[in-house]
Amino acid sequence: MPWRWHGEWGTRYGASRRARAACRRRQRSGWLTSCISSWYRADLCRAARSRRAGSIPRRPGKTPDRGREPARQAGIDAPRSHATRAPGRLDGNEETPAMPLSRHLLLRAAPIALLSLVVATLFALATAAGDIRSERRGADATARMFRHLAGLQADHAEARNGHLRALRDIAASGALRHLRLTLRDDRGVVLVPQTGAAGSEAPAEPAASWTIPAAEGAGYRVALDWNPRSEESEALNTFAGQLATLTLYSALLFAGIAWSARRALAPLRGMLAAIRRYEHAEYDAALPPTRIAELDAIRGALQQLAAALAQAEASRRALSLRLLDAQEHERARIARELHDELGQTLTAMRADAAYLSRRLTHDAALRSVADGLSQHGARIQQDVRSLLHRLRPHGTQPGNGPVPLARMLQDLLQGWRAQPDSRTDFRLEIELGAVAVPPALALALYRMTQEALTNAVRHAGAATVQARVAANATGDIVWCVEDDGVGIGDPDAAFEAGCGLGGLRERVWAHGGQLELSASRSGETRPGLKLLARFPGALAAQPAAVAAISPGVAVAADHAPDTVARAGGPRHGRVPELA
Repeated sequence: MPWRWHGEWGTRYGASRRARAACRRRQRSGWLTSCISSWYRADLCRAARSRRAGSIPRRPGKTPDRGREPARQAGIDAPRSHATRAPGRLDGNEETPAMPLSRHLLLRAAPIALLSLVVATLFALATAAGDIRSERRGADATARMFRHLAGLQADHAEARNGHLRALRDIAASGALRHLRLTLRDDRGVVLVPQTGAAGSEAPAEPAASWTIPAAEGAGYRVALDWNPRSEESEALNTFAGQLATLTLYSALLFAGIAWSARRALAPLRGMLAAIRRYEHAEYDAALPPTRIAELDAIRGALQQLAAALAQAEASRRALSLRLLDAQEHERARIARELHDELGQTLTAMRADAAYLSRRLTHDAALRSVADGLSQHGARIQQDVRSLLHRLRPHGTQPGNGPVPLARMLQDLLQGWRAQPDSRTDFRLEIELGAVAVPPALALALYRMTQEALTNAVRHAGAATVQARVAANATGDIVWCVEDDGVGIGDPDAAFEAGCGLGGLRERVWAHGGQLELSASRSGETRPGLKLLARFPGALAAQPAAVAAISPGVAVAADHAPDTVARAGGPRHGRVPELA
């Protein structure tokens, strides 16, 4: 049936026509689709490699869709939706991947160069608009010149005089471009002189000249030649405009690139600050991640270096503490040997000398020798006791419980006061309250005070020496010894001179402290010396003890051993000791 065939043919033809139109649309947009798809596939590959390397977190949109989970569990590959993630964009909680420095600078320099080009183009257009206005004024002046030249043929003298005045004004204004007008009457008198720069090159003959007849038999001679001043001015203006455009473009581009480079390299300032902190053994300086791959690699290397340095310093501190502990154990061993061996031998020698002294009653000379041996033995025994006290004060043994720091320091200063030739005033302040100082640190504080007092008496010739040990509410321990002696000219040389400051600094460093040297009385003949050591967080592991610190409580060694000096005055009671 015809209608049936026509309907089927129309349906088939319409479908094929729509298919051909869709094919043409795909062909027209094929290049764009291929570019986008290739870029998208490359971006997916980069993101996958970065996730496998662990450098970039997963991008948004990659969270498994709950609606597609059953299909995945059933082994069906569900189609991916490009709308679930935006290529190149990261969630606000995820860090942006770092890019190379060259790409970063190019991405910043491109808009800067475009902006500079736009500004330079606007400046060039403004310059061109000025040139167009100048050309328009020149063309208008030329048209008016020819109109007034034609008006010189008027019959009335007043009209001719008006045209002459107008021609003089036009010539004097310099509005004529590239031309110079000269007008003479029939007698050769110059009515409109030519204008131009002095010394400008003028042609030997005018470029054009003609005679304008006038009424009453008079006439005017017109001469037009090229104006070198106008040509030079136009060339210079063109050159100046081009130079200004290039200068403006270059200045904007340079400023933009400098700003971009400064912004891109801004993390370097933080890295330099971290390096300066590393010089002072502060390895906890945190460096935030950067958006530049090279700087991020440097940041990672610096953090690894800081971690390695911190580990090396911790190892050195541990080794130094072990050495100091070994020294204390060796002192204890020597003290034990002296006490057990030499002490008994000296006691036996004194007993034998006393026996000889009693038996040699008939021989005064031999008895005198025996008495001398007994006295020498007593002196040697006293020296051994003093040496034992210095080696192991109060019988302390490393690693055997708490160290009575307050009593040890008081006995140390009392021993210096008891010296027969002592003329030094020793003072002691202990502001520790009921805080239990760690045994190793307490023994180190005692050794530091011992060394500082020895230096002040033997090398500085001090008349007054004041020692102070205190703790604050943050868990820090502050140790200070100052005197009024001759002082130290070069601290660095003093550390190397072998007068005990090097070992003192080593003890402070081994326990994580900081030692400072300064003059106790600046500007005087005898500036003295102030040794100040801080041990940050030495009591941080003892919050209860830190909370028990009473501000203003101090043990004053100038008073009796059982006197506690408070802010309100001395009160009697037992001295708080570190048991």
